[in-house]
Amino acid sequence: MTNTPKPTQSTILNRVMPVFVLILLITAGWWFRSWLNYQKPIRVGLLHSLTGPMAISEKSMVDAEVMALEELNESGGLLNRKVEWVIADGKSDWPTFAREADRLIRKEKVDVIIGCWTSASRKTVLPVIESNNHLLIYPMAYEGLEASPNIIYTGSAPNQQIIPAVAWAMRELKAKKYYLVGSDYIWPHCVNEITKDTIDSIGGELAGESYLFFGTDQVESVVKDILQAKPDVIISTVVGDTNKAFYNALDAAGISSDKIPVISFAISEDELRTMLKEVPSKALVGHYSAWNYFQTIDRQENRSFVARLQKRYGKEKSANDVMAASYNSVYLWAQAVREAETTRISDVTHAMSHQSLDAPEGIVSIDAENHHTWRPVYIGKVRSDAQFDIVWSSESSIRPEPYPLTRSHNDWNLLLTKLYGEWGNSWSNPKDNRSISKKKVSFPKPTEIKTLEPLVAPKPVASKVEMKQPVKPPETLKSKDNLKNPVNSPPTAPPIAKPETKPSVKPVSILPLMKPLLEQNEPVQSGRMDSKAKPKTDFSIRKI
Repeated sequence: MTNTPKPTQSTILNRVMPVFVLILLITAGWWFRSWLNYQKPIRVGLLHSLTGPMAISEKSMVDAEVMALEELNESGGLLNRKVEWVIADGKSDWPTFAREADRLIRKEKVDVIIGCWTSASRKTVLPVIESNNHLLIYPMAYEGLEASPNIIYTGSAPNQQIIPAVAWAMRELKAKKYYLVGSDYIWPHCVNEITKDTIDSIGGELAGESYLFFGTDQVESVVKDILQAKPDVIISTVVGDTNKAFYNALDAAGISSDKIPVISFAISEDELRTMLKEVPSKALVGHYSAWNYFQTIDRQENRSFVARLQKRYGKEKSANDVMAASYNSVYLWAQAVREAETTRISDVTHAMSHQSLDAPEGIVSIDAENHHTWRPVYIGKVRSDAQFDIVWSSESSIRPEPYPLTRSHNDWNLLLTKLYGEWGNSWSNPKDNRSISKKKVSFPKPTEIKTLEPLVAPKPVASKVEMKQPVKPPETLKSKDNLKNPVNSPPTAPPIAKPETKPSVKPVSILPLMKPLLEQNEPVQSGRMDSKAKPKTDFSIRKI
């Protein structure tokens, strides 16, 4: 029998030491990597047009976003990390927006993208965002008809701008005949379809409808057509530099605000300030715009916001709706990062779906069901100092409804599919012929609601409504029926929709939904909104 020698203390140490050293190295490496991540700045991508026709509108969005990010760093950053930003120029060109979004994600390694103005740019960026499972915050009023699990919409939905403005025009301006004019891309076309449904529901009449090629200054034919149509009101979705030529031409033709007022969904204080350098004051004063924010809002939160803005950029700097939405976007995202305690996209997106903020315009809150934002609604009248007198306010935040109830989701998607195909698989008309695309001046028959989804009226405005929180992160919502741009859809194609041949439900009118607007007789106090009034959520409110 062989006796096994008893291991000595030295032998044991020789055996254990390599394992101990390996564990120590792994632990040190893990701590070192964590330390690097702890020290690594959080990166934000800002994607807007700094050149081209849309620069007149989008530069101000960058100003507001940068100011908010600077304020975050001044208060200590996020998660004890500095926040830095990369500004990308979309150049008012939709393919450039997509390429820059891809560069921000892949090369710059940003943790979020805040950006876009036009719906054409957003829809071109959308497949890039979804294919990379990234996050875009879109701070612009738009036509709706979309809900992506990868986008937080901090502007307004149709029922927070378009529908209230048309209802107000009928009640206050006694308008019966409406002329619709817009730039020739996806947003104005969809807005005008929503507007026509609204006009039809409240007993109005379509006087005419025209489109101007994006960026053109050839507007005389449209103005001539307006003179012949003799509308009571012009609804304008003309964007960018074209507005200079449009308002100049209206003035030259004798179309003043007291004769045929314009209600714009695209002109704010910033555009006014720029336009007044080239457009006579009398050509602009007295016309209207509908937004969710004006600089003249009488709230302490707004006065503080404007003061900070002018301290940063000079006393001549004006605030506007897209700046407020852009500013809010940064803070809503920052709150979500703090709550999630990480910059991981899925966790931050999930946390964003229940954020609220006591913002300059009033209390705003992200709707967990559709990723759009509860915001108040304002209608303003242009003043000679490039500001607005607020003539109407919703007084409280309105729940966003991205899909107007006048048509089914399927019918709205049919519209998107049709436009996309007509434009050669693009979200804007590519034909630069400087001509007007006129549509027949006759009202289409109301679209019947199909049985694809139940018809559910919007929840009534109330001081508080219980809302269920999503159990899973937002990216798992992509299979839900109300999210019409699933991640696995074709890269740039619109939602697929098939026409129905046997509708089983009668056409729906939105007149009952607008009854409070039409019956309101007393104007609200200009720009006032109770800072204690809460939107219809049960979320806690953060102050800036």
